Amino acid sequence: MEVFAAMVEVMDQNIGRIIAKLKAKGVWENTLFLFCADNGACPFERTRGRNLKPWDPKSYWTYDASWAHAGNTPFRLYKQNQHEGGISSPMIAHWPAGLKAKPGSITRQPGHLIDFMATFLDVAGAKYPKQIGERKVDPLMGKSLVPILQGKKREPHENLYFHFGTDRALRQGPWKLVSAKLGRWELYNLDEDRTETNDLSKKYPERVSVMAKEWFRLAKDVERLKGRGLNPVKPSISKLNFRRDTSSGSAASGKRRSEKNKGQKK
Repeated sequence: MEVFAAMVEVMDQNIGRIIAKLKAKGVWENTLFLFCADNGACPFERTRGRNLKPWDPKSYWTYDASWAHAGNTPFRLYKQNQHEGGISSPMIAHWPAGLKAKPGSITRQPGHLIDFMATFLDVAGAKYPKQIGERKVDPLMGKSLVPILQGKKREPHENLYFHFGTDRALRQGPWKLVSAKLGRWELYNLDEDRTETNDLSKKYPERVSVMAKEWFRLAKDVERLKGRGLNPVKPSISKLNFRRDTSSGSAASGKRRSEKNKGQKK
């Protein structure tokens, strides 16, 4: 974690350099900053050379599942998963000349990275193209964040679609449908249960069905997924285990763990 902290320190220093340059040019007051954290701490235990210093070129260090768990607290699961631990990213907005919301205030209105393009177009007064040359451009999916930055209530997204590998989610208002590793659909009311601990899928099966159908429509028609990307979910929750034995200095593969376990039984 010392190296991780050093990386953050260097990043902080260089953000300061950018700010100093903008102030020197006299454009600081009318510069919009959107500083967004990466989505979810990563649980993959891929460390090689644990007995070596992190700066040794022969080592390959990751902060592994335990630190990822601490980094995502109180949210569930990790980077790649579509539970809140994998997609919830805090963001800081700064814009002295344009920010009308109370300084230091926090908004609970959901936003998404797809809103960045719409926001920049709105601020710059630019138009989004429908076609470039002979190529037709897909419609803009995001919504401008400017109303939120001005302290207003923004018209929310009808759907927020999420997909990575075999992890899926769809959000409609406070309702979130989510599946991890093709496990069965889980349903949460994020207004009441932001940490996703009270699965309501059995209580509201019709909502699960409607939202699942919409997820597959977006996956097929908008993201253009095919084949295995459109496989149905399983009837039960998938068991997840991100832990690896790194006592030898490197993360053991599933095969090596099995062989080690067999050796211990003899």
